[in-house]
Amino acid sequence: MRELEAESPISMRHIMGLRKEPDRDPVDPSQVDASVGHHDYPVVISSMSFGSQSEPAFRAYAEAAKAINILCINGEGGEIQDMYGKFRKWRGQQVASGRFGVSAEMLNSSYVAEIKIGQGAKPGEGGHLPGKKVSEKVASARNANTGDPT
Repeated sequence: MRELEAESPISMRHIMGLRKEPDRDPVDPSQVDASVGHHDYPVVISSMSFGSQSEPAFRAYAEAAKAINILCINGEGGEIQDMYGKFRKWRGQQVASGRFGVSAEMLNSSYVAEIKIGQGAKPGEGGHLPGKKVSEKVASARNANTGDPT
């Protein structure tokens, strides 16, 4: 299997050989700075829209990012308005097709704007979100109508 992977690599792990240098002492973890910018770790809670998950989970991700000082990116689909600016240092906003609740206020409420290019438009006001999941709060965040079929 290793010979096949070496002959025809299909992922980064197949072409990167990580090995310990025998003459080096181990690195003391307390001497390593893993921070990126003002965040403590190079870890991101990836983009997932409010409408695709429950409100408690959506809020919990933002709280967790604040607690451990990492970045949590909200997926396209708008932000719950009472969260605007509350997690500014730990929050990013994703913009894809320029729809679904994107506003200057939302973008200014966060530290990072992640812009997806070349995704293409999705049908319906809820993207690929099933209409039954477009509640009043989700519709408000997305500047859409409730229960829109997609």
